[in-house]
Amino acid sequence: MPAPDGSLAVDEETDLALLTQHLVKTNSLSQRMTGILFQLDGRLSRLDKSIAPLGIRQMTRQQANLDAVMEAIAPGSSSAAARVSSVTTHSPAIPSTASLRPPERGGSTNTISDERILAIPSSPSMSTGPTSHVSPASAARTPPSTSSARPQSPAVSVMDRARAVPRTDVLPRWQESSTPPATMQDDPLATGNERALISRGPDIMNLKEYFAALKAVIADLEPMYQGLQEGRGGTREQKVAELSSLLEDGFTRLVELLIARTRETMPRPFDPERLIASAPAPVTTYYSGLSSVKALSTGLVALVEPTEPTPRASEILTPMLGRAINTLGEIRGDWLRRSLGPLAREVEEAPGTWNGLDGDKVRLSTRLWDAYLVACDAEVEVAGTMLPGPAGERLVDVTIPHGAALLSSTMGSVITSFKRNLSDNTMVLLNLYNDLSSLAPRYDAGIARVLSEDVPEVRTALSSQLVAMRALALRSFPERLADIRAVPRSPPSSTQIDDTTHETLAYLEQLPVLGNLAETLLRSTGHGERAWLMGGAAPSGATSAQEEGGIVNLYAADVLGTLVGALEGRAKGMRKPVGATYLLNNLSHLRNATSSFNADIIGPAAEDLLNKHFRDAKNSYLSEWALLVQLLSHTAEKRFNVGSADKQSTKEAAAAFFDRLAELETVCRQHPFSRQDSELRERIGNEVADFVRQGYSAFWTKAHSKRYDKYLRQTPDELYNRVQNVFR
Repeated sequence: MPAPDGSLAVDEETDLALLTQHLVKTNSLSQRMTGILFQLDGRLSRLDKSIAPLGIRQMTRQQANLDAVMEAIAPGSSSAAARVSSVTTHSPAIPSTASLRPPERGGSTNTISDERILAIPSSPSMSTGPTSHVSPASAARTPPSTSSARPQSPAVSVMDRARAVPRTDVLPRWQESSTPPATMQDDPLATGNERALISRGPDIMNLKEYFAALKAVIADLEPMYQGLQEGRGGTREQKVAELSSLLEDGFTRLVELLIARTRETMPRPFDPERLIASAPAPVTTYYSGLSSVKALSTGLVALVEPTEPTPRASEILTPMLGRAINTLGEIRGDWLRRSLGPLAREVEEAPGTWNGLDGDKVRLSTRLWDAYLVACDAEVEVAGTMLPGPAGERLVDVTIPHGAALLSSTMGSVITSFKRNLSDNTMVLLNLYNDLSSLAPRYDAGIARVLSEDVPEVRTALSSQLVAMRALALRSFPERLADIRAVPRSPPSSTQIDDTTHETLAYLEQLPVLGNLAETLLRSTGHGERAWLMGGAAPSGATSAQEEGGIVNLYAADVLGTLVGALEGRAKGMRKPVGATYLLNNLSHLRNATSSFNADIIGPAAEDLLNKHFRDAKNSYLSEWALLVQLLSHTAEKRFNVGSADKQSTKEAAAAFFDRLAELETVCRQHPFSRQDSELRERIGNEVADFVRQGYSAFWTKAHSKRYDKYLRQTPDELYNRVQNVFR
């Protein structure tokens, strides 16, 4: 039964996988064998170059010695023996059996016999003084035992010895394939060993061999390139191109390995809070994988910036190193951005409300800039260790802007949120501007220390944000007055303290905390002392900053004057006793709160303003109770000429009085004075109760004397307690 199609597909995939594995192994073995053959070829080439000159030198010396012997034994030479002795003394390498080639038949009669050749001294120990001519006959008569102290070798014929003399016109087989020293040139291409090593690629465990191969290539390239520049052409142009390509390929492999190792050794993003707490820390704590890439990165820099100038290599490698630095900067910059990212998100998400001096947005923003500064110092150490010299500075210039871009984006979002609701975020804005302004000198000094002037966006990252915040801060002062004057969407629903009052008091209380910043900003809002009024009328009676106690106090007086005017305008839309109660609650709270400020921000004009409007509000409130007492003086006429008019007046006045009193009781209980201001309630309650009892006592005495008690519902004391209960 045939197997299902699925099984066939699985078998085919398995076969393909096995074939792929075998192909990879085969390619690996092929590359290794190629490398071995290249190394062997290189070694043979070097051996050939070293052997050939040695063999030729020996043949040259032999030829020179033979020429000297021929000249020494030639007839007619007066100093033949001396020259022969001198030649044998200085040329010990001549063998004792050396002889000349036999003359051709029919040639010159000036032939050299075997005996005369044997008579030539063959050892440096022989006498070098002048010798007499020795004839062949005497040489024949001399026994062998007396001619030398050493035993002589058997006699050899002239023909045999002549065949033993090396011939200069017949070269050995190894010499035929070698170029003579006079015409031989050094091979400008790297040997097979270097080429194979560079083609195989660098090994992170053995980088010295690879760097040595590249240095050898550079050593071959530079003189060849120099000759080409000097106009010596030939094959130099092609060889310079080949060496340049080989150097570029080898350097590219090193760069790829460095980038791969850098990606692999990057640690997890750091915690900004821990980084700040542990600063300064060893650079290996910040980047634990530094030791694994240091040898590779420093070797790259050494190739590009060697101790001796290498024009051609620098021309090739400098742009490549620049691109590698850009890539490394991208890797490290992305890691820096990811490390600061969570804290940046917390800054954006933190509420814009301000509670005392513990605003989360301000605290987190300051920590973000602090962490960035610490990270910049650490990045400088990492770059200096990885890439010494200008290359490390360039790496810093590429890495650090990534963090600055994140901070600029974060602060841009924060400033945008401030713009959407400047009134609610004014204090956060001012405090953030104050804290970052204090941080600015340290930031500028730190960035100037680690960065070059080629990265202005990092140098101005904080200052540009401060400029934007300063513009908003200056805008906030007149806008604060405009927001206070703005008519609310709906009138106040109760007589309790208005939200605007609370916000204004919190705002004024925090202004002195900012120190000189508030005064500096207020003086910068425009021309004149009260530029925040934008040409409008002064809302307070303060005349100048000097009389009020300072520019901040003058601004506070105008803020309070604007607030009081706004409160009075809102109170006019309420019923008279309700509006008066609303004003008293707010004005009393203003007086109490400003008097308890830690800083003396309330000047004399502002204090007089609050007191005056408080009295006016109290009089307005008491006037309602005065109208109640006026009802007791009502006069009525007799009806149908029956009864007494005085009795009728007493009856109607008492009825109107107690009806109006019940209404006031209801209104006052529905819109009471502030429960937190017991002093106000007690003070107003006592004044109202005394005033009402005083008016009612006269009425009660008169009616009681006329026995109109049935119209009097309460005694003066009972009425006093009843009125006081309204304010409790």
